[in-house]
This record gives sequence, structure tokens and C-alpha cells, in this order.
Amino acid sequence: MKRSTLIALAVQTGVLFALPGMAQLVGRGDVNFILTLLILMALHPLCCLGTGIFAGLDIKARWWLVLTGPVLALCGDLIFYAMEADFLFYAWVNLLPGVLGLGITALIKQLSKRYR
Repeated sequence: MKRSTLIALAVQTGVLFALPGMAQLVGRGDVNFILTLLILMALHPLCCLGTGIFAGLDIKARWWLVLTGPVLALCGDLIFYAMEADFLFYAWVNLLPGVLGLGITALIKQLSKRYR
């Protein structure tokens, strides 16, 4: 496994797994609610999109990074928030930006090879 892939996996683990735990420790009440909304609605999808773009640069070696994003987000959400079945749907929603990023990056890479 390449060093860049390990760094991407470490960043992904920090954002998707450790950040919800820190949000629970930092604030109570309204602050906790705002941090949770920011994490769930903005950071998780953006991290999955970024991971998909990174995985699209070398699909044969990094295809599995797209799957780790939703799994890490699901584990972090289930541990730090509550055991709700809604997070399973949320994991599928997080999978979509990663797959789209992977596909678009692969398409752009293929088209740039064609027109050189």
C-alpha cells in the first residue's frame, strides 16, 4: 500500500470516525446540535467526495477507499450518537458522492488520454 493511500485513510478515519466523538465532548445543547449538523450534512459528504476523487486517480489500487468512507461514518455515528436504523440509509447517501467522484475522475482521466 502506498504512503499516499495510508495518509488518505488516516485523514478519512479522523474526519469520519473521530470527529463525531469530539463533537460530543466539546459542546452541550445548541453547540452540540450545530456541530453535529455541520459534521453530518457537510463534512461527511465532502470527505466521501474527496476520497472518491482521490480513488479515481488510480482505480485499480484505491477502489476500496470509496467503501471505507460510509463504513467509517456509520461506525462513528452509531457509536457516538445512537443506534438508529436511519444511519444505514445515511451510509448509502454517503456512498453516492464517493462513487460519483470516482466515476467523474476516471472519466476525465480517460478523456484527457484520448485527446492528447
